[in-house]
Amino acid sequence: MTKNSKAMRRVLCGVVSFLLSFFSCLFVMCLVFKFTVLSSSFLVGVEKRSDYAEALHSELKEQFVSYGSAGNVDESFFDSVFENIITPDRIDEDTKAVITDFYNGEVKDSIDTSDIQSELETRLTYRCFQIRISNLPAICSNATTLMPTMPRL
Repeated sequence: MTKNSKAMRRVLCGVVSFLLSFFSCLFVMCLVFKFTVLSSSFLVGVEKRSDYAEALHSELKEQFVSYGSAGNVDESFFDSVFENIITPDRIDEDTKAVITDFYNGEVKDSIDTSDIQSELETRLTYRCFQIRISNLPAICSNATTLMPTMPRL
């Protein structure tokens, strides 16, 4: 072999080994990304391990109680809602559905919260009815004291 062909062979072997190493690393990185960041099941697993649903459940309950206390609604009012409707399991299911839809390319505006809304409306209506019934004697006594002062038509 000539000196020129040996140099050419070294350069060619160097380029081939560099390309082989580069594409091997690239292949391994693609596999890692495919089974982690680019996989909805991986993200759902991370969400479950991080206790995201429990943290969100307690934060939501705190916010509802805070808003309720501003309107003179006690904390026990929200207990059944957060025990029966807004549960950590429901938050897990809704989060899983949103993640899966996102990875499938189907981004929805929101999730269905009609059952939460109807339960809160029912409980609020019932509470308002209870308050009116409990205040009925005071309302009636105020009405009878105001009767003489009311103008007659």
